[in-house]
Amino acid sequence: MKDNTKKYLKVSITLASICSVSALLIGLVNYLTADTIKANEEAAVWEGLRNVYPTADKFGDKVAVSDKTYVVSYWVASQNEKEIGYVFRASGTNSYGSITILVGIAGTGSFGTIYLVSSTETKNDFVAGYLTPYNEGTSKDTDIDSVKCGATYAATLIKNMAYEAQSIYKSEKGAK
Repeated sequence: MKDNTKKYLKVSITLASICSVSALLIGLVNYLTADTIKANEEAAVWEGLRNVYPTADKFGDKVAVSDKTYVVSYWVASQNEKEIGYVFRASGTNSYGSITILVGIAGTGSFGTIYLVSSTETKNDFVAGYLTPYNEGTSKDTDIDSVKCGATYAATLIKNMAYEAQSIYKSEKGAK
């Protein structure tokens, strides 16, 4: 073999070995931390449930939702054995990342608090510009459309997720 060929072969084998070891380490770390990551996500959801309905003393079993674009599950919130509303978990993506929220809905389908579970988008823009003004608003049913912020794609995604949750709630309750 020529000297150049040996040199290229040695470099190629070295790089392939480094890549293989790196991939193995990434896979091992993922395997070792998967349970912790899942537990942290579940803890964030339970914290969110308590934020959406702080007066609830019980949340029913999680009900899975299929064949929907955003909503993946919901819980029924109760206080003193009386239903006070539903909490829907919705996840969606747009060209800037993904968002997972919990949205409370009660009565005839009125929106309650929206809680951010996770986001890969620029969080501060839409939390400060959209979620905080919405959650502090006096009329959530109109505030969901009227709050303006610099994170239009995130706000639109949240609105779409909330409206899908509202639609499911109304069909469950038989409301129009």
